[in-house]
Amino acid sequence: MALSAARTTRGAVLVALVLVGACGERGARAPGKQYALQPLSLPGAHGVVTLDYFAYDRLRARLWVPAGNTASVDVIDGKTDQITRIQGFHTAGVPLRGKRPVLGPSSVTIGDGVAYVGNRADSRICIIDASALRLGDCVALAPDAAGLAASPDGVVYVAPTKELRWAGAS
Repeated sequence: MALSAARTTRGAVLVALVLVGACGERGARAPGKQYALQPLSLPGAHGVVTLDYFAYDRLRARLWVPAGNTASVDVIDGKTDQITRIQGFHTAGVPLRGKRPVLGPSSVTIGDGVAYVGNRADSRICIIDASALRLGDCVALAPDAAGLAASPDGVVYVAPTKELRWAGAS
């Protein structure tokens, strides 16, 4: 699987290329296959959208896109390009390099039947049912007052040990 993504500053359009069906077991590109970029508008997005760590669910052929300042995670079906928007995440203006950009969900990792979403606005990790695409429980890693340094900048599910790991923002 390969992924190419681009951010826009004039509109909320995500351009992604996911090589799914044409990749073999080892991810090799099928000979003679041609691929094209497909612009997809993220629902509810106006202007700049903060995008950070995407995740691809190979089992369900879905690309998970944490669209931070929209308070949502958008899930793109790799076969139909249909976008499902999962809402209910917290956003906040967070001090960063002398500014206060609006941050929200910023990272996704795929676990056993769930997706874990790290949120830089409220230092929480939320669990989403990967089949039903429903937001479940959220766990606070630190109080809001701890700031950006305590927030989960990136989350990773370690399948062999069934562990969830995260790195704080720097």
